[in-house]
Formats: sequence, structure tokens, C-alpha cells
Amino acid sequence: MNVRLLLRLAGFSLLFHSAVGQTFPLKTSPNGRYFVDATGKPFFYHADTPWFLCHQLTLGEAREYLRHTKNLGFTAVQVQFSNSPADVNRAGQRPFRDPNDFMTVNEAYFDHVGKLLAVADSLGLLVNAAPLWKDCCGTGYGGAANKPYQRNGAQKARWFGQYLGKKFEKFQNLVYTTLSATGK
Repeated sequence: MNVRLLLRLAGFSLLFHSAVGQTFPLKTSPNGRYFVDATGKPFFYHADTPWFLCHQLTLGEAREYLRHTKNLGFTAVQVQFSNSPADVNRAGQRPFRDPNDFMTVNEAYFDHVGKLLAVADSLGLLVNAAPLWKDCCGTGYGGAANKPYQRNGAQKARWFGQYLGKKFEKFQNLVYTTLSATGK
């Protein structure tokens, strides 16, 4: 790559990375081609992907990580609230008392997730969350041996989605996505 082009791209990137004070929630621009914040200012989606943040880090470790991420110029993080039914956070908590029943949420586990969302919010970071990883390599909630996605069905999945919506409704820096390596 030629040096001038590299310097131009670096300068262009710095324009976006130096932006501070994003106001959530985001919405699409009037022409539908990019995101804008609540004031109409363009939002550059530049995400890091600490997928396992919610169950592998303590609150202190996550705070340090997210500060570092923000200082590097990222504007968003992509996480999974839970990667698989076997997930246990650092406090020994599972997302569900029974991984085959999405209506048996463990409040303590999701309280921890809420604390992480609050840290990200205080830093002005958007959180793009896959509440439950569907499938990858025979793992996740869709590929695990007992296939919790399939066993729970639409009614319990809807209940869980409503639970998350109510629990985290105050976080305007949160968007949800459904991710699946298999595309199903």
C-alpha cells in the first residue's frame, strides 16, 4: 500500500476515533445508510469483540478492559451474554438454573451483566449483544447435545427476550443481535 494512502486512511480513521460524547440511543440516518446518535451526529461503528466478557471477567477486570478498549478508539463492543449452557461466570453463577428452560433465569448472573452494561454506558460504548450464542462447532445453545434453543420453543424464547428487554430497558447503549455461525 502506498504511504500517502495509508496516511490518509489513518487520518480519516482518527477523525472518527477522536469523536467523544456519543448520545444514545442510535438510529439510522435519514437516508438509511449509516447510524446517527440521538443528536443526529454520525456514529462510527468500530467494534472490538470480547465475546466472553460477561462470563470470563470480574467487574473490575471488565472495567479495566473496557477503559482500555475505549482509549484505543473503539466505539462499540460485541459480546455474548452466554456462549453455551455450560457457561459459569467468575462468581460461579450460571445464566439459568436449568439450561433447558429459559424461564429459569439466574438473576445474579444477569445482575452481573447489567453491571458490565453500566460500565460500558459510562464510557460511551455501544454494546452489541447476542443474548445466547446459537451455534458454533456443535456448541452453543443451538448445537449443544440437548439443544436448548430447540427444546425451549418460541414461547419460552419470547419470554426470555421480554425478560431481557425489561431487565435492561434503561440501557440505551445496548442493541441485540442474533448470531449463528451456521446461519440458521
